[in-house]
Amino acid sequence: MSDPGPFGALLRKRRETAKLTREALARRAGLSEALIKYLERGTRRSLSRISRDRLIEVAELGLTLPDFAGLQVGRVRSARLDVFAVLRRSKGPVLL
Repeated sequence: MSDPGPFGALLRKRRETAKLTREALARRAGLSEALIKYLERGTRRSLSRISRDRLIEVAELGLTLPDFAGLQVGRVRSARLDVFAVLRRSKGPVLL
């Protein structure tokens, strides 16, 4: 099992203090139980702004924006090759 990291440990502690199961927390936040599990275990270190806001709205957890400092929040851009950009910049044949 990977290190849950500061946010995973915090989320689990707050959930258990509030006497919520993962299923109950997921239902209240409108998220999947799997996402809660992955965040707590540290196997997921990113989430959408909507998911972050939904967790903040669960008053029993008492989460605030600074609690999410260790996570990538929002869109993560992939480093995909833009073939057309390469072709536009090239002055000759391009090997892909």
